[in-house]
Amino acid sequence: VETLDEKLQLVQEELCEKDFKLLQREQQVNQMRNEVEEKDVQMKEYEQMLKNKDQCIVKQHKEALDESQQVRLAREQMQHAHLELRETQQRLVQAQREVDRLSVELDETIQLSQEKEACAARLAEELGAAHVRETKLEIRTQADTKKLKELVKHLKNAHQKENSSNG
Repeated sequence: VETLDEKLQLVQEELCEKDFKLLQREQQVNQMRNEVEEKDVQMKEYEQMLKNKDQCIVKQHKEALDESQQVRLAREQMQHAHLELRETQQRLVQAQREVDRLSVELDETIQLSQEKEACAARLAEELGAAHVRETKLEIRTQADTKKLKELVKHLKNAHQKENSSNG
């Protein structure tokens, strides 16, 4: 009986020890289960983070494409503006040439006009002098005519007197 009691004792101790080990295993399993659940939660969080990062990357890529298109449009507008500027500069050069040509033409016209005015003034002066000479000649001619008429009258009178005295 004693041996049986000892065996029972031993078996109970083993059983108790196995219970303890089983309890430890269950605790380890629970701890591992908790860790797995935590890891699962972390994995889901990481997946969500990756999903968010992917969305962010897609958004940034779209923004980069939009900005690239805006840069391309801005470059085209700049090239167009540069072309317009060059055309405007060419028109400005042509306009300046036309202004220079018209300025020379105006100077020539002014010089010609001044020469004509000087010529007209000289001709007016000569015409005035000619009028003065003409007036003087007219006065002299009238005086000469008067003298001649008086002479003719005098000669007629003298001739009549001579004819009347001879007759």
